[in-house]
Amino acid sequence: MNAMGASQLATDYSGLAEDFHLSAEELEFFNTNGYIGPFKCFDEDLGEPYSELMLGKKRYFPLLDDMFQKTNKGKIGKIKGKLKGKAEQVRDTAYGKMQTLSGEKGPLGKPRHWYKSTHFLIPEVGKLGKLPQIVDRMQSILGNDLLLWSCQIMNKKAQSHRWHEDVEHVEWTGATVWMGIDNVGPGNTMKVIPGSHLYGISPQELAVKDGADLSSDESILAALRKTRPEAEIVTIEMKPGWAFIFAGRAWHASHDVTDKVRSAVIFQYCAPSERVRIPMTYEPPHVTFHPAQPWVMRVAGEDKFGVNHVMEAPPLTTDRLAGQAGVVTGGSRGVGLAIAARLASHGAKVGLFARDEKRLKTAKKLLEYLYDADVAIHAGDLADAETVETGLKSIESQIGPLDILVNNAGLFRNLGPFWDFDVPTWVAEMSTNLVAPYLTARYAAKGMVARGKGTIINFAGGGAGQAIPYGSSYSVGKAGSARLSECMAEDCKGTGVRVYGMDPGFVRTNMTAGNAVSESALKWRPHIKNMLDSNTDQSPDHAANLCVRLITDDSFQEQGRIGLAGPKKQAYKLRYTEDDVKFLVKSLIKKTVLKR
Repeated sequence: MNAMGASQLATDYSGLAEDFHLSAEELEFFNTNGYIGPFKCFDEDLGEPYSELMLGKKRYFPLLDDMFQKTNKGKIGKIKGKLKGKAEQVRDTAYGKMQTLSGEKGPLGKPRHWYKSTHFLIPEVGKLGKLPQIVDRMQSILGNDLLLWSCQIMNKKAQSHRWHEDVEHVEWTGATVWMGIDNVGPGNTMKVIPGSHLYGISPQELAVKDGADLSSDESILAALRKTRPEAEIVTIEMKPGWAFIFAGRAWHASHDVTDKVRSAVIFQYCAPSERVRIPMTYEPPHVTFHPAQPWVMRVAGEDKFGVNHVMEAPPLTTDRLAGQAGVVTGGSRGVGLAIAARLASHGAKVGLFARDEKRLKTAKKLLEYLYDADVAIHAGDLADAETVETGLKSIESQIGPLDILVNNAGLFRNLGPFWDFDVPTWVAEMSTNLVAPYLTARYAAKGMVARGKGTIINFAGGGAGQAIPYGSSYSVGKAGSARLSECMAEDCKGTGVRVYGMDPGFVRTNMTAGNAVSESALKWRPHIKNMLDSNTDQSPDHAANLCVRLITDDSFQEQGRIGLAGPKKQAYKLRYTEDDVKFLVKSLIKKTVLKR
């Protein structure tokens, strides 16, 4: 059997229709088979940068209550008084209400959380859950009034999910969307058994009854065909940016036989009349639920029943930087893309300057898609003076005079003893990390000083505070960038232009990930791979958040070096505002000095 709508895989959705409600035929197919799709939600080429953004925000969005409810032991307890109450402010403002459940306490006195209702509070993820391609179809299935009660960013490598039925739907009726984001294809997609939502028994129960192996397609079918000889498995042929919908009680599984990391998002919906609760056990039919309720998000229509904790979707954009124009070097991916996205989300016009024109075009397309932003791009060598002047003039002609410059671009490919490098390679890498920020700042500062305002942020991370063994070209470049920032700050005193040298911390980017597995890294700096494998890296959104605060917060009077995870002398000048709390928690873990 083919998936309903499989022919749509060849359909061009570039000019999206306004109405995606199911036809009578499609609705009958769904009611009979328990799934519909796949269908296109966004262009395939946006999958990789969208995945980068989402995973960064996933890392940036900790369950703060778990941090703030710890006992008075350790670093958090020592400043608990200073930060008291701020977690609640964050829950109710920047990202909406967090998942504290009516004051109910779990183990060790901590509020109970439900992992399924975390990620819809990330605006860029919530946007996908509210796309008309999804909402219209869901309204055909569940009615015009819709709640989103679950959203999970899934990022898995070579991992399969056994056959199961979502146990929540023992209690209430709903439907699920599985959306592929990146590295989704024939070898790593979803499987369903048509009509299984009507069986009245779950795969978990069948495994207990007949000994079926839930990780084996053959075992499941053999057990099931004893009573349902017509049973078959359908593999949903997916692409990045495509989704399909299945009924809450449909039997489904995922498989991944590739060596790639697959990114996907799961959205789960119900009508407001259904009471959403948290399962305490996961083996149907005897599922028990916690009496407290999680937050759910209204995505369409009204809530006329009042049986859930309903919140509105957090805003995707603000006007915090409206009217300002900013350039991010190296802004096509990684930390640079996260910063560019943060500027765009706050209403700034954004210019991206990097080497790879194809990636620049894709990043521009994503920022326009997400935030309806004005975005200009230029591809070229940032260490070449003529190229920099030409590129920045071109960008300014499109977005206006620069108010913001973030020198994020960096290069770190060469590892080993300094005497083993050829001179051009060493100089080229050092130039990207030191000469490039000088050239861009030199151009930008002239206009900023003339207008009496502006902010320049230079990345001065690894190597700025201490030597990097076997990484001399990168270390020298970043140390120079730190001192350059201090010199620029001195020169700009009294002009209205502020200059900062910022350490973004150890972030998982394509550069660091590539270094981690390179032959030279495994020989000379194997701990890079160990750090990534142990997930000691931090989200690029920490750097993005600090950039916005440096641009907008007048409490940052001291210029020069501002550390995110660097030496103790790179201290913070902070006020404990709603935006600061997550950042402060991470800072404490990194043993950074805090000053009010």
